[in-house]
Amino acid sequence: MARYYLHLRNFEGDVLKDVEGAELPSLAAARKEALFAMQDFVAAAIKEGDEPPYEAIVLADEHGTHLAAVPLIAALPSTIVELFKHPEKIIPADRFEEYRRHADECRGEAENTVDPDDRMSWLKLADACLASDAAAHPLAEWWAR
Repeated sequence: MARYYLHLRNFEGDVLKDVEGAELPSLAAARKEALFAMQDFVAAAIKEGDEPPYEAIVLADEHGTHLAAVPLIAALPSTIVELFKHPEKIIPADRFEEYRRHADECRGEAENTVDPDDRMSWLKLADACLASDAAAHPLAEWWAR
């Protein structure tokens, strides 16, 4: 068994070194461990309403040689990845009017709440509805002119 190190790289490019490492039977096993860890980071961020803290987990051997990286996108379900790449293939076109209506409703709720955290939650939800619409129609910004 070899010792593998799973270094954490944030979105600024800073790397938090794994100083202990783990003995694993192969690079494939190390990659699997890194994927599970990245899924845990993404799940925790989603549950807490935060941004994921790491952009990738970099696998290294005992000599410090970088062998592979597991990017955040590898931890996402394929439907979500496809949604980012080709939203029009995932979301029916007639659904976007519904998303616009929901965004308007969310903005109305945000205007009528006194709690700043509630207001922020409603505005984030409105943004998410509108992001789905804009992602599916790359020319939407141009059409709005």
